[in-house]
Amino acid sequence: MTLLDQNETVITIRVEKLPEGVWLATSDRLDGLIVETRSREEAIDLARNLAEDLLEDYPEIKNPSFRYHFL
Repeated sequence: MTLLDQNETVITIRVEKLPEGVWLATSDRLDGLIVETRSREEAIDLARNLAEDLLEDYPEIKNPSFRYHFL
């Protein structure tokens, strides 16, 4: 179990394989985080990179921590 710093904000990224065979990564916390790709690993990498870019629009999030939920 990982303890969170008081200032840490958890960003959950859902990663799921769609019936079409592609992987989709989304987050309810970050508007605009939608990644579709051919592999789970690439979906994770691209989603994290995009999340870091999108966080510039969320100045209230100072210390993000990413969690992945696989469906």
